[in-house]
Amino acid sequence: MMKKLFKTFNELNEKITDNEIDEISIKQPQIQFTFLNGKILSIKDILAIEAHVNYTIATDVTTYDDSIILTFRDLENSQENIDKPDNKFKPFLQLINALAEKVCTCPSLEATITKNYIKFYIDKPNIQLDALQEVDKIIGAKSQLELTGPRPYLLYVKDYED
Repeated sequence: MMKKLFKTFNELNEKITDNEIDEISIKQPQIQFTFLNGKILSIKDILAIEAHVNYTIATDVTTYDDSIILTFRDLENSQENIDKPDNKFKPFLQLINALAEKVCTCPSLEATITKNYIKFYIDKPNIQLDALQEVDKIIGAKSQLELTGPRPYLLYVKDYED
């Protein structure tokens, strides 16, 4: 799954012309795109992302610490939408659904993807080590456990060239 996630990240980023996607955050009901240039997000770039996912539209654009965040909320995680062949969010929705099934359905369940790494945040208290090993199986790679900072996470570093 790791290669599919990075490939999809790159495909979506190639559609952006006036900015660049820095990070994609996936939570159960939403996907957020954070952009590198916190000064501009053109309607052309918003429409480019929406065109890749023809069943939903962006719900809001916000700013935070010199970042622009484009959010798709209230996503239908139904199998019908996940299985649409042209759904570029498909790998992200599959990931969060698999994590919910194996780890928890808690609202803090979150994974983020950049062009070089994937983070799975461990915000659930009393998480079992077996659940962390399940995350490795879902991603298809060995993780590094990072316990520094305000939120512990599993880190998966891209160790190959496209």
